[in-house]
Amino acid sequence: MTGPDTLFPGSLRAHYEAFASSIAAAGGAEEQFARTQVAYRVKRQFAWLTPVTRTRSLLTLDMYEPHEDPVVDEIIPFRADKFTHQITVDSAETITLVANRNWFELARAWGGKEGPTAAQ
Repeated sequence: MTGPDTLFPGSLRAHYEAFASSIAAAGGAEEQFARTQVAYRVKRQFAWLTPVTRTRSLLTLDMYEPHEDPVVDEIIPFRADKFTHQITVDSAETITLVANRNWFELARAWGGKEGPTAAQ
């Protein structure tokens, strides 16, 4: 079975731990491990962490609005109320930057179908 030990070995473990604690601080959500990633959901999935190399992972967050920022690699507009943000994670500090911008709360609000102003 896939879990944090197999999916996030070595230095990637710090990425996972920062991700999991940031989700918990944002209000918590159901954790779901797949073969290639871990995701969090409330009423729908809103946050994913995918290992890419031995030292790098990809953080993906769905939010109601786009949030332009140097830390964001790409924003994919799927529809009027869904903007997928992709962020390369080289260290746990990147996840801390995202948490300090309250993006985990905003993503959790999207996942909970709470409306675009719920977490602001």
